[in-house]
Amino acid sequence: MNNSQNLTLHVFSNGACGPAEQKAFEKTYALWKSVWGQTLKELDGLDVLTSDNFSRQHEILSLFIDDICVAIVCHRYVDLSLLSSRDDSYFKPWPQEAFKKLCAHGNKAAIGSQITIHSGYRGESPFGRIKNVITSLSLRHLMDTDVDVIAGTMRADKGMNRLFYNCGAEPIESHVILHNVEVDLVAFFPKVNPIKIASESRDAIEMIWGNRVSENSKNINQLKRAG
Repeated sequence: MNNSQNLTLHVFSNGACGPAEQKAFEKTYALWKSVWGQTLKELDGLDVLTSDNFSRQHEILSLFIDDICVAIVCHRYVDLSLLSSRDDSYFKPWPQEAFKKLCAHGNKAAIGSQITIHSGYRGESPFGRIKNVITSLSLRHLMDTDVDVIAGTMRADKGMNRLFYNCGAEPIESHVILHNVEVDLVAFFPKVNPIKIASESRDAIEMIWGNRVSENSKNINQLKRAG
């Protein structure tokens, strides 16, 4: 990965931002709304997109190239022992046995979701594949947390399942239909099997992560150990 100094990572917490970060936050939301509005219209015929799946996140990681938001990933932290967590709409496609496997090594969970890539930055770039960069940054952050499990619902047709398996995710349930496409239910158990970040990307990922712009970092540190 080259020219990593041109990439900036913003970390927002609780679906909010301070005055200095409002412009970046609004660009982040604009990308999320554009991509997911089109995606859910194609998959589900959805005509109106509400902001819930953006605004309810504990963390939003937003990757910029210069002043263009090119990728987003979101995190939530939940206690899987709570009925309110088990009844969350995120787990609707998770069969009971799959959910039990998710809890095999503990109940402190991170949910990674809403991976969003700007249409003009898909495929190869001077930085490598942007979906690999944002995924690696997400996992790099979650490696510093105290979670027992990281849950993911990954589209098979976009190759996101393979990307996560290459990083050390374990298959929980395959060939699940969500939004009329096939997905794999996957999980990382970082205390049992370490997360893998490709060696060729590690230095650049560390540089980008070290130079991140972080809003409300105190709250982030508290949230990532919640559950």
